[in-house]
Amino acid sequence: MPVNMKNRNIIIICLISLLLGLPAICAGDTDTGIALTAEESAWINEHHTVRIRIGNAPPFMITHGKIEGISIDYLTHIFNRNNIAFTYVSESDVTWPEALDYIHRHEVVDMVPTAKITEERKTRMLFTDEYIFAPWVIFTRTHGDFISSMDDLRGKTVSVQEGYVMHEKLKKEYPEIKLKVVPASKKDFALIPIADLSTGLVDAYIGNLILTTYVIQTRGYTNIKVAAPTPFDNHNQAMAIRNDWPELVSIINKTLAEMTPTEHAAIRNKWLNIRYEYGINKEEVFRWVAGIVGVALLFIAWMLFWNKRLKAEVEDRIITEGRYKKAQRMGKVGNWEYDLVTKHFWGSDEAKRIYGFATENSTFTVDDVENCIPDRKRVHQALVDLIEKDVSYKLEFEIHPATGSEKKVIQSVAEVIKDDADNPIKVAGVIQDITWQVHARQENKRLELQLQQNRRLEAIGTLAGGIAHDFNNILYPIIGFTEMSMEDLPENHPVKENLKDILQGAKRARDLVKQILAFSSQRQEPLKPLRLEPLIQEASKLLRATIPSTIDIQQELDDNIYVTCNPTEIHEIIMNLCTNAYHAMEDKGGILNVCLKEEIPESNLNLPLGAYCCLSIKDTGAGISPEIMDHIFNPYFTTKSLGKGSGLGLSVIHGIIKNYKGAITVESEPGKGSVFKVYLPTASPDGVTPEMHDDEAIHATGNGKILFVDDEEAIVKLGVLMLERMGYQVTGQVNSLEALDLFKSAPDQFDLVITDMSMPRMIGTDLAQKIMDIRPDIPVIICTGFSEHIDEAKALSLGIRGYIKKPILRIELSSAVQDALAQQALV
Repeated sequence: MPVNMKNRNIIIICLISLLLGLPAICAGDTDTGIALTAEESAWINEHHTVRIRIGNAPPFMITHGKIEGISIDYLTHIFNRNNIAFTYVSESDVTWPEALDYIHRHEVVDMVPTAKITEERKTRMLFTDEYIFAPWVIFTRTHGDFISSMDDLRGKTVSVQEGYVMHEKLKKEYPEIKLKVVPASKKDFALIPIADLSTGLVDAYIGNLILTTYVIQTRGYTNIKVAAPTPFDNHNQAMAIRNDWPELVSIINKTLAEMTPTEHAAIRNKWLNIRYEYGINKEEVFRWVAGIVGVALLFIAWMLFWNKRLKAEVEDRIITEGRYKKAQRMGKVGNWEYDLVTKHFWGSDEAKRIYGFATENSTFTVDDVENCIPDRKRVHQALVDLIEKDVSYKLEFEIHPATGSEKKVIQSVAEVIKDDADNPIKVAGVIQDITWQVHARQENKRLELQLQQNRRLEAIGTLAGGIAHDFNNILYPIIGFTEMSMEDLPENHPVKENLKDILQGAKRARDLVKQILAFSSQRQEPLKPLRLEPLIQEASKLLRATIPSTIDIQQELDDNIYVTCNPTEIHEIIMNLCTNAYHAMEDKGGILNVCLKEEIPESNLNLPLGAYCCLSIKDTGAGISPEIMDHIFNPYFTTKSLGKGSGLGLSVIHGIIKNYKGAITVESEPGKGSVFKVYLPTASPDGVTPEMHDDEAIHATGNGKILFVDDEEAIVKLGVLMLERMGYQVTGQVNSLEALDLFKSAPDQFDLVITDMSMPRMIGTDLAQKIMDIRPDIPVIICTGFSEHIDEAKALSLGIRGYIKKPILRIELSSAVQDALAQQALV
């Protein structure tokens, strides 16, 4: 095969792939995920906001009204995929030359979405891989003369724009072609050549594939096709980026490579849809014919050779058709024709698959189609309006295929075919299965709502953390001084009962703060064996404050059931189920029963063998109708009015229970209430740390010298008194810097340091680190009410011996001090 034929075929194959929206076929295989380097991840974590200069260049960028286009769709996908913030800079603010200069200077503009790569530009900025492929091609009328190459244009009229590169090239390199030159002074002179081709004033037009295709679509030309490639240079586009951000270039290239052919096709097909045909080079045929004119035997040989060429053409068209069918399958797009005379539909294989018909059937009737569509009247009316009033349509609706599950589709008309008398005889259109897109939109909505919920929780956590810190500092002296006052009073003193009530109320306030922090921070705590009864009691205290007194909360709780769990997630299960029960009864009141006991799960749950407990939440509310029973655990499904529920509660707890290797069931009947049962595998209490009782703490004694540091004077005073009662020698400090200076002056005079976390000038972990730098063996205990910077695991990783949550009970302080000093004795 001649070299030029090989090159031409290579161009044709890639061009077909491009038109079908499959650039990945030419580019090679892609990874299924993005593997970022440490430098790329660090660049993203620096939270840059990328400034992107855009201009009106359809279909790459359209800025009149809504900002959209091929490049905009790629930018949105890439930057959202990698959580990179960006903003647009308008062409009215920055011209194209200014934008390139600003990118070079790292000012005002960081990148442009489309730019042709040149050697000069590569010295001033970085470029991504080319991602928009735009060759120059020959456009002809659909039923015009057969054109397969530039040679076939000799003697024909080609439309060009004055002063364009193509004008000069054709004049110089193809003098045999007649040129119809559109003066640059003409209004819309870039659109006139295409209009001349459509109306038959010229035989062909040579133009940029993407730009010309977009004009053809938006102007509604239905009789123009791509006939053949050209040998001229392409107009491929890349993204130009400031030269100090190679990480962004690499991130964009990796994301482009990760995109599937379907994702590329979705963007390209959204903006481009043009027919491509390719045929035999007629000049070669003419040469063959001229060489054998008058020679009968050679004429027979020529006929045999011609048949071979026809066979090759047929095979080529079969291959092309196979690729076309494959592209339709990948894009889930099928084309169809409706014969208005016979009332028969013809559909491509993909159209038949979408409708649920057997692909071997050549046609199917209008009744077959309408039987798949629940909303028959609306589709039917659209066809009537199209035929009688020439009103095109593009409808989105559901279909119920003869085989398979229901689908969401978009059906649109491509053209109305008329006879010689201008009467409509056929309607041709396209149908696309967008079920996956609907699912993607739903997933995006779910993620958006989840993000909103996380942001609300983050805001609540920040607020709760600040309140908790101050509130814990208030509660600490109340609890501590109350405990010591009760210790000082005789057993039968009348004030002692009052002090017990004060202590009980303060402890309840302490537990309430802990629960608020647990719910707001959403921290992942390690699973450990815990007794469920006190967790349920704590949740009930919170519920009682929000559920009206018209609802009677009853409890039947076995106090000896242990489950390996996260206390926050157990609270979430109880709070969600009880809140749903409350909403079912809020209008009339009723009974909310919470029961915990050991129980064998129902056999149909298929749970692993073992011991289980059952937590049941029963209400006397409105109940659940059978129609929605199968949907209640679906994300975002809710029957509550706007503002009363997100539809996430039951789906969240279903995930928690599944993670615990358990199960949840529901029994309900409208008007007779509901009962939810949560089955969880029980755990052994072995290994659970026994709690120290108050009387043990009262009589606990020790010896040693302790440095106690807190920025609240009342807390320092209390800490000193409590520890001195236990037998320790204590030095109190309200200033972390002064405490450090004191330790530096006599590091061997202390056996233990207890410090608050949140302090001005120097936080507790920094103070602990500096103290341990001076004396590595000194044990340190950190106290905190709430901190985003420290938890027990992190404290231990820093070499800190103890971690106590404020407000501190005497029993906790005594235990922590004894443990820290005991560890020191073993060193």
